[in-house]
Amino acid sequence: MLIHTYEFIIPVKEENLTEITLLHALKPFKIITKDLERLIPGIKVKLIKTADSYFISVHLDAIKALHSYKIMPDSLESLLAIHDSICSYFLINNEDSINLTRIDYRLDVEVGSKENRELILKLFKKTRSQHYHLKKERDYSTTVSLENKNMEVKVYDKEQERIDKGNPIPEEEEGILRFEVALRNRHLKYNKKKKGMRKDISTYHTTELFLAYMMKVKLVYLKS
Repeated sequence: MLIHTYEFIIPVKEENLTEITLLHALKPFKIITKDLERLIPGIKVKLIKTADSYFISVHLDAIKALHSYKIMPDSLESLLAIHDSICSYFLINNEDSINLTRIDYRLDVEVGSKENRELILKLFKKTRSQHYHLKKERDYSTTVSLENKNMEVKVYDKEQERIDKGNPIPEEEEGILRFEVALRNRHLKYNKKKKGMRKDISTYHTTELFLAYMMKVKLVYLKS
């Protein structure tokens, strides 16, 4: 099941912004990004301006983008094809400039009844241990979470989340507890500096890393 969502940024030069708007019939940049979001399901795109730089920021929901809940290692080629489309749309030739800033691993476990899901969440709240300096609790009735500036480890009732938001429940999410580990940019930077790990989806979209980070869920919630 590997990933759920991830985010990345792509640096873009100011002069290239003019070329992009010319390519897209002089539309405002917000309209250009909205057009891309309609072309590729599951993405959100925006332009970020810092003091001296511009970046295209992309949030990608792999489930929606690939029309599948089974995001496996062999899904990488399809994800990279989406990257190709985004870069071509913005006239970006160097895909090595794509910089991963967040990735959320997920594991969906079918539990069944609402009562069982509620019971498990209550037990997790009682047995939760503060590992890896994950000290900030952020709990709701259907979510149990620990986080810090580097990552977040949480479990939540996916079916109930759909109900609370008034959204239809896909068959794949009925009776599901979702376990997630979100790696934030600070953690990704640490891995690059200390372990030489590239900040790209090819590096993190592996079974080995998925299992390693899911072990943190076990240590946080299942220690006892």
